Amino acid sequence: MELYLIAAVILVTAGAVGAYVTLVSLGIRRDEKARTMTLRTPDRIARGARAATGMRARYPAVIHEAAFYRQAPPRRPDYDQDLG
Repeated sequence: MELYLIAAVILVTAGAVGAYVTLVSLGIRRDEKARTMTLRTPDRIARGARAATGMRARYPAVIHEAAFYRQAPPRRPDYDQDLG
């Protein structure tokens, strides 16, 4: 009887650990695919993974994408053409 109780506790514990690992793995994969690690989560699974791992992301009031603000470097004038 005690053996069945120990086996049941081991199975329940293994199932809980497996569910935790699966939830976190799926949530992180969806977060990385959507590239939202610093933004709001795309769905409930990603939100659950963040809650399970204790990860919190700050949500800025304005989101700035660096690619929109990139500028070409200033061109140096060609002095040889101006002097000639």
